[in-house]
Amino acid sequence: MNEMKYIKLQDEISAVFRDASILTVDEETLQKYLMSLASEYVPNEGVQHREIIRALTINHIQMQRHIDNLNKKNTTLQILVIVLAIASLIGTAVQILLPDKPQIAVVHGTESKTIEVQPQKQKYISTKVKPNISSEATKGDSSTPLEPPMLLNKKQENINKEISNENSKKSL
Repeated sequence: MNEMKYIKLQDEISAVFRDASILTVDEETLQKYLMSLASEYVPNEGVQHREIIRALTINHIQMQRHIDNLNKKNTTLQILVIVLAIASLIGTAVQILLPDKPQIAVVHGTESKTIEVQPQKQKYISTKVKPNISSEATKGDSSTPLEPPMLLNKKQENINKEISNENSKKSL
């Protein structure tokens, strides 16, 4: 009974190789053919080479299908990377070309606050900054250097002057 299955399978394999339909056979059938060629004993030495060549051909077909599948996945991934790169370039161009609103960062101890400046409406921003005198600051904690409020106000005044100079140049 087992020999009849073998003969029938060998006839099927011979038929698909004869009419070149081996290239369109599904993966499961290719596996079945390959297992038959690799595990069955071939008593005729004249046919052994043909069986080896058929097994190599089936392996080649499977490998080619695998490579084609990987190529499709790589193409999709490559398109995605190109789209992301273009989006990144557009985002960078928008950031460079669109004017930013001038901002001032005010630091008080460990807290910071960003204030948007509208030069046409405001000339100066005055903030009262008190030095942070706590027990940690008096123990010599150098991680948060303190600046006197007068120095911060001078910096803010300098920034405000630069902004007003830029605005006056734009209006000319």
